[in-house]
Amino acid sequence: MQIFGEEYENGALSLVRYSQIIGYNECAFFGVSSPSNIKYACREIWGQPQRDEIQNYLLEAEGMLRDVIGYPLKPTFIEDEQHEDKLSIITKWSKLLCVGIKGTEIISDGATVDYTSDPPTVTITPSVPISDLTQLRIYYPGTDVEIIPLNIVLTSMSTLVITIPKCRLVDMAHWNNPESGWVYTDDSNFQSTVDIHREYCDPSKQAEFTHSDRNCTSFCSESRDPGCEKIVDAEVGIMRAVLDGACRRMCRCTSYTDVRVNYECGLTHLDRSEESAIVRLAHSLMPNAPCGCDIQTNLWSRDRNVPNIVTQQRIECPFGLSDGAWFAWKWAISNTVERMGTTVGVYRGGFHHQLY
Repeated sequence: MQIFGEEYENGALSLVRYSQIIGYNECAFFGVSSPSNIKYACREIWGQPQRDEIQNYLLEAEGMLRDVIGYPLKPTFIEDEQHEDKLSIITKWSKLLCVGIKGTEIISDGATVDYTSDPPTVTITPSVPISDLTQLRIYYPGTDVEIIPLNIVLTSMSTLVITIPKCRLVDMAHWNNPESGWVYTDDSNFQSTVDIHREYCDPSKQAEFTHSDRNCTSFCSESRDPGCEKIVDAEVGIMRAVLDGACRRMCRCTSYTDVRVNYECGLTHLDRSEESAIVRLAHSLMPNAPCGCDIQTNLWSRDRNVPNIVTQQRIECPFGLSDGAWFAWKWAISNTVERMGTTVGVYRGGFHHQLY
């Protein structure tokens, strides 16, 4: 999930980034009446229902694109994906990042937010060394609701300084803001503490082989033996899985039927074309214009527009006839990962896998 509303999965495109793309004042977008609002043409205060709606459509658009291109648009952990026990495994998703499961480490729960500066900061001295700042996640306390920081710095004295714009820290009890918005200068409207976690790829659990002891004592029993994985082609999504050495020596009488693999895959960063594909497809899915000024309404209208004359290709577009859907579809088919002579992905609307 991102910041406000119901509990959704974390999307590749945060609401923070969406507000920036459409040129909307961040505080007004997140329900805060701020002096900075007057600097923007778009400053109507958004409410929770509007944020929830756009979050839903952003996630739907992301899923539609992922199913065509064959890889997630954000780093995603895949666990217990089952395959036949073969030498080479073609994973369901391409663009592999690492093998293993998602690991989580608590850096600091209940860290205090300092509002004496603007933007506010969170300063802690971690008890464990931190080598990769991109692995850090900031959450509302006791939840998986993520807060998007502006900057994270680790000083020479091993002090972690996290800078978070104030309007991204609206108190959990105040998510459903009034039409006039929460007062920016009243710190009681904002979160006093945050949780800081480290999320990383844990290689301790990789492949797991399933077998039946057909030639041994228990014909009907089934058990699993651990194995390791090696990425052969990260871009395409090919790996090899083999038994751990000790297990291989002990399990000479077994017959393995399948293997379950764990891995992380997806894009680590979105460029402007990827962001545009998500936003324009999301707008094309929205039946009604979101709240806001003419600038954003015009963007929605642009992406919802259907030309008077369309080509046969446009008619067959699985995403729809609108300009936003057509833009997203053209981006998707040009960025699809191809495997074994077949374009990988779920083509909607009766499209076939494209051979080359």
